[in-house]
Amino acid sequence: MVSASNCWKKIVSEIGSTGREFETWGRYWGYNNKFRVRAEKNIIVVDGPSISSPRIITFTEFECVAALYDDYIKGVKGIRNTMRDDCGRNSSYIITLIHEYC
Repeated sequence: MVSASNCWKKIVSEIGSTGREFETWGRYWGYNNKFRVRAEKNIIVVDGPSISSPRIITFTEFECVAALYDDYIKGVKGIRNTMRDDCGRNSSYIITLIHEYC
């Protein structure tokens, strides 16, 4: 199981305020849309060409997705909908960050 706290700390420290570019990763589709993230205080800011306005990821949202990540990797039916409904609309970005760093 992914430790949300340790993973969050690693991501925030390695990305920092200068940021980094990614392509969304998914178990079912591989890499896809480009996006950029940067860490600011207690949040992660996501923006990119296909994002109309910057998105904010809080630790609470990150922790929610991290708790479901193992089920996502296992392919549990309906897990993507559960992530979106229970955790928020940034789950694709969070999944990518967990995949890359944790």
